[in-house]
Amino acid sequence: MNILSEISKGNANVEAIRAQLFDVVTLPLYPPALNVIQAEHDIDPTLSDTGKPAFIRPNAFGNYKHTGGDCLGVLGKDFRATQPTMLLDAFSSCLIDSGLDLKSLKYSEVQGGKRVRFSIDLEPTVFKNKAKVGDVVSNKLILQTGFDGYTATTFQIETEVLKCTNGMVAKDSSANVKFKNTQGNIGKISIVCDDIAQMVESSKDFSKLLLAYDKTSIDNKTVDAFCKATIGYSRKDKNELGKVKLARLDELMASIDLELSRNGKTAWGLLNGLTQATNHVWTTDESRLDYLTAGAGFRTNNKAQKFLQELVTV
Repeated sequence: MNILSEISKGNANVEAIRAQLFDVVTLPLYPPALNVIQAEHDIDPTLSDTGKPAFIRPNAFGNYKHTGGDCLGVLGKDFRATQPTMLLDAFSSCLIDSGLDLKSLKYSEVQGGKRVRFSIDLEPTVFKNKAKVGDVVSNKLILQTGFDGYTATTFQIETEVLKCTNGMVAKDSSANVKFKNTQGNIGKISIVCDDIAQMVESSKDFSKLLLAYDKTSIDNKTVDAFCKATIGYSRKDKNELGKVKLARLDELMASIDLELSRNGKTAWGLLNGLTQATNHVWTTDESRLDYLTAGAGFRTNNKAQKFLQELVTV
């Protein structure tokens, strides 16, 4: 009975999310003039049949919510939107196959619907760090797509340290499942269930990596090398830095000092120092998600993970 109840709650959650979704409508774009002609018309491209200047319609389209509103993105003739409802149905089916609980499935929109995201909770990473403080790191599997003309459909694993809300995308977690919104890829999500299952397993490997970070002690030389790898300069370069770079270095070092005190002088503390800066110092709440999942914060966090992965042994 409990199993049936849980399934029922999961299905109810999916239907609640479905009610929040919109359909994507793709409409042709026109120049702001009444005298518009089709490009394929066999006439002087600068004159209409009235002798007045003609403005040829571009082969460009705009994506909109079916309810109207701002344009979500401008795109070419080959773009084919993967509808949010299609993503929800296919993703839910894959999650069931992987044994995940649909009650934790969530939906969100970025920039008014230019990007949409579905997330589901994976097994968290729980441990007591070198500073004897309990850490809980949430792990989520994210499916996202965009209607802005350049955001591909991707899966990735995102993590967040709950005690300080430092979040990041797990490095290389989306490498194997990514495809553009074009005609030949419509419905492709339905054939990547195996990739999702592999990502669920890879999140366990990532948890082991975080535990290895906590067991790896660091010194001041490592801190300087870490700064150099992530932002391009360190305390050794202070005398050569301008005001902007010096301020950025000071902000990073303050974040690192804070997190080393919370987590111990380890690679785990160092990683949290960098994510403290990218999550809470170098961005705002309004731009945080884009900054951390697609912007400069995403790239900086990746540099940090690359450095630390080469430093530790799992």
